[in-house]
Amino acid sequence: MGMETEVKLAVGDIGAVRRTLRRLGARRIRAGAESNVLFDTPDGRLNRAKSALRLRDAGAGFLTFKGCPLPGAYKRREEIEIGVSDVRRTAQLLRRIGLKPSFSYRKRREEWALGVCHVCLDTVPGLGRFVEVEGPSGRSIERALGRLGLEAADRIPHTYVDLLTRRRAGRRS
Repeated sequence: MGMETEVKLAVGDIGAVRRTLRRLGARRIRAGAESNVLFDTPDGRLNRAKSALRLRDAGAGFLTFKGCPLPGAYKRREEIEIGVSDVRRTAQLLRRIGLKPSFSYRKRREEWALGVCHVCLDTVPGLGRFVEVEGPSGRSIERALGRLGLEAADRIPHTYVDLLTRRRAGRRS
């Protein structure tokens, strides 16, 4: 069982964060567009349990289970991720076993390695620009945030799905 520990912050100037990463000697791992589809049971059992099963196409495919978030200053949750060689056929398999697509979204992501932390620069259409810092501990995340000059007070405890659902619901009102 893996445990994901991360923070997410909204940023106005993602280019400034990118420049800081370069100045700090961070290594860019990849950049590109992603499509994400969440799957759930017909009765929404995963969503009710605050868990998720996500199929991501980012050039390479990934199927990821994320457990219910644990309380605390950091977004911590169980994460199990496997690579898939064929995203379309994996989606077909998930449907065949009774799961249904429940939510989808796209984003542009740059992934960087900064010491022991993983830093993602995300642009989500209709939502904005964000930085996610994932690390092995809260201390390592705080150290990375300090090096990047980012304020811990700007943390967002919600997932992109939560934020997009709220945004879409607001448009229907």
